[in-house]
Amino acid sequence: DADYQRVEQLDAGSSFSTRFAGEPVPTLEELLQTAKGRIRLMIELKADDREDGLVEETLRLVEKWDMEDQCAIASTSLRHLKEVRKAILNGVDNNAVVAAMTVEATALTRELVLQARYQGKQVFAWTANTERTIRKIIECGADGIVTDNPELARYCLNSMEETLLPDALCD
Repeated sequence: DADYQRVEQLDAGSSFSTRFAGEPVPTLEELLQTAKGRIRLMIELKADDREDGLVEETLRLVEKWDMEDQCAIASTSLRHLKEVRKAILNGVDNNAVVAAMTVEATALTRELVLQARYQGKQVFAWTANTERTIRKIIECGADGIVTDNPELARYCLNSMEETLLPDALCD
């Protein structure tokens, strides 16, 4: 319910560490600029029907920073998902708007991932900020990890690469 003038006064860093105290909340454009070429992003469009032009502006910024291959758009709003799909398919109205699903990490299972794949959908698990949770997501075979700590996720991925194949064969 706050406008950006209010949000930019907030402290986005203190909850992570005192080293980040006073860190402002970035705009989407600032985030895209910082992330370009470094990490993949999942941009969540909040289900708020008061935001006219939200989909168009989001897609405009993603295109401006040439990050179409680096970003996924998520929303609990079917209307927003339909708008995104229609925009990226150049006006074609496609009812198959859900290409992926996000699952809270504690609810994730290998069976759920296999079922989603059978339906042609990707699975992303959220929010994984501990080594244990990240390793569970990797072991379940999810397509992506939603995390506040990409360095830890990268470490887990790299350290598990060598053991995943024998584990999978044993299963």
